[in-house]
Amino acid sequence: MEKKKRVFLSYSFKDKSRVDQIAKELNDNGIDIYKDSSIVAGTSWEREIKYRIETSEIVLIFLSSNFSASSWINNELLATLKEFHKRKITVLLVLLEKTNVPSDLLGFEYINLTGNFESGIDKIVKKLKVIPEITFDTFDPLQFENLVADLLKEYNFKNIERSGSTQDSGIDIIAGYESKNPFGTSYLESWIVQVKFYKQDRFSVSTLQQLISNKSKLSYSGATLLLVTNSILTSAAQEFLEDQKKFDRTRIEVIDGVALKLLISKHKRLLDKYFSR
Repeated sequence: MEKKKRVFLSYSFKDKSRVDQIAKELNDNGIDIYKDSSIVAGTSWEREIKYRIETSEIVLIFLSSNFSASSWINNELLATLKEFHKRKITVLLVLLEKTNVPSDLLGFEYINLTGNFESGIDKIVKKLKVIPEITFDTFDPLQFENLVADLLKEYNFKNIERSGSTQDSGIDIIAGYESKNPFGTSYLESWIVQVKFYKQDRFSVSTLQQLISNKSKLSYSGATLLLVTNSILTSAAQEFLEDQKKFDRTRIEVIDGVALKLLISKHKRLLDKYFSR
């Protein structure tokens, strides 16, 4: 099956002229763009939009005051983001002007076009060309764990210790991360990391439950739990995670395959070591 490489553009119709200019720049740089304006008359608009999103690997969302004021933000954004996640579609934000970012989008990476336009376009092009090349198809579990350990180093984790066990104990890496309390005093947070590599399966509730259970057996009561996987969370796992964060004091973070690609794309050393051809 041919790997998806198309990029879908999501924007307010009021920003069409600005987005058209950006789309031309991306096309000139070899990026295959999907826009609603190219839908042939007589075609079912909603069905065609759905198809184009599902056959894209990346969605660019263009942020502006027009976009923030649209009814889509209030009525459909959250459901659409969940659909993107389910289909492993990467979301990148593009800031057209200074505006408040909707709360549901605060966790996504954004590229700022409000300053140097040419530099911003160059960053978008580089990002769009790199992300489709990041694939875990040829990895095995050990290679994937090596990648995660190196990723932690890139993000300034310290005292990284790997279990080295051939059995799946549920804990693969223990690391520290330097943080500060509200008074400016530095301290080292403990992080317990479980690495899950899948060829076919998806990340499930049982995996989350296993990590929480394993943590309770260790002397790291205040540690943050981190799950890193090349897969994506099932809908049940997403709901379980949201409930844990809302009603339980357990601090737990998940980096799934979509988020992992974005984190890797920011670090040339990881790209060169694991994805160069």
